[in-house]
Amino acid sequence: MLEDIQFLEKSLIDLHPGLYNHQSAADFQTLIQAFENEIGDVTSQREAFRMVAWIVASTDERHTVLDYMNPSSEFPLVNSYAGEKNPVFPFRLKYIDGKVYIWRNYSRASGIPIGSEVLEIDKRKVSNILDHMSTYIVSDGCIQVSKYKDATDRFPFLYPLVYKPLNEKMFLLKIRTPQGSVRDNLKIAALSRKAQRSLAAERYPAGSTSEDPVYNLFFEDEHSTAILKLKSFFVNRYQDAGYDHKDLYRDIFDRISTRGSSNLVLDLRDNPGGDTQYMYEFLTYLLHEKNQKHLLKSFNVDTGKDFFRKFPKPSKHGFRGKLYLLVNTGTFSNASALAAYAREFVPNAEVVGIETSGRYSGLTASSTHNVTLPNCGLTIKIPTQNKTYFLTRQKESCRGLLPDREIHQQALELLRGEDRQLNFILELISGKDSDQ
Repeated sequence: MLEDIQFLEKSLIDLHPGLYNHQSAADFQTLIQAFENEIGDVTSQREAFRMVAWIVASTDERHTVLDYMNPSSEFPLVNSYAGEKNPVFPFRLKYIDGKVYIWRNYSRASGIPIGSEVLEIDKRKVSNILDHMSTYIVSDGCIQVSKYKDATDRFPFLYPLVYKPLNEKMFLLKIRTPQGSVRDNLKIAALSRKAQRSLAAERYPAGSTSEDPVYNLFFEDEHSTAILKLKSFFVNRYQDAGYDHKDLYRDIFDRISTRGSSNLVLDLRDNPGGDTQYMYEFLTYLLHEKNQKHLLKSFNVDTGKDFFRKFPKPSKHGFRGKLYLLVNTGTFSNASALAAYAREFVPNAEVVGIETSGRYSGLTASSTHNVTLPNCGLTIKIPTQNKTYFLTRQKESCRGLLPDREIHQQALELLRGEDRQLNFILELISGKDSDQ
């Protein structure tokens, strides 16, 4: 294990362009030394995983990925819990405003209601589980809420790597149902992913029409408002849907212009980002004026050189009305950057929602060096570019983009299909400011 820790240390120092964005070289060396001193106490794969995960998490750059969801991993414990055959936690969880809810039930206990709050798992308080698991999860800068989101989104993979299960075949749950009753000591059988998919197909059948994977556009004529849900900047999603991104963006804004909308709600919630060029192309449709500034500086660890990206030229087909941006913890990377740039440079743009997972002042991203530790077999993906955004409006630079108007969703509202954040904007447009 000592060889693996030293290999990881050297790899991060040599290859990670943002290793010292949030820690000093001395602090990093102190951390490594502390783990090297504890090597003799590592007696299990779980302890080895936690040690590596802690070091990776110390980078505080969320594009630095410890690959623990790959069933082909050379690390046996990851291979076991990420694979198809072994039984795992049979629920999809959702983190909402400080609490954890059952959002999909893939267990054989069909009577557990969707929207139930999870209070305990295996006699451990969920709040304590999240706090402990967050130690082993990477976030951008000091964005703690993204750690909690990742802990719940990846719970079936990460929980058994951090905690030794009380029972490999069973979980004990304590929940609070949507009606308010508390149910304790629920014995839930672990199920393989294959069995869970079969149950999911029965309980949550796919609709007759498939939803567009890239965007949705609809109009609220009563409010002279266009509402654009942009789901991703990933190239493969556009290609799979048959879209050329330049043609698509032009068509979207032509339709908004034809409709005569004076307000645009750009919904970037749960947009994980994607290709930088796609994001900048979209930004040209939001900007009003030319600007001689640079948008960012990017350092490439492979070339050892800085690159400065110029401010893009506004499109003559762009939107010139009132812009609202909807964001949440699922807004990451280039989606978070788009929202930050729009608020900074688009006149009177407003951001509504909750803090994003993308750091306001920049990120490390782009292509990666995939490093596999020589003995344990864990793989770490290390990004090659360190990007610094030239933004000044927000003082808390290590946080995500903080909204101008912080509006939280509630679990039961989401289950009923109610959208408090979007409705808040529509009320603003109507002149009925329901600021909460």
